[in-house]
Amino acid sequence: MTMNKKQLIALWAGIIIISLMGIFPPWIMEGNNSGVQVYSLAKYHCILTRPYSGGEQSTLSVHHIDIPKLIIQWFIVGLICTGLVITFHKTE
Repeated sequence: MTMNKKQLIALWAGIIIISLMGIFPPWIMEGNNSGVQVYSLAKYHCILTRPYSGGEQSTLSVHHIDIPKLIIQWFIVGLICTGLVITFHKTE
């Protein structure tokens, strides 16, 4: 199967978006606030450096990358990309 120009653009756009999501994943912050365990999204940050935890007064510290959320995002982009490639398929 050969791909036309629109299909290639959709495919490469999906590859680029998924790669950027891997480079800038969602992080989870975890901490203890008055005896209660607290989890919070720490936004998106480069994989090479951990996000800033908010200073000395912050009770939250960065714990880990939110892998389930990242996998769901990758799946959705892959699904959209696949749909676009199929939609742009020309029958000759």
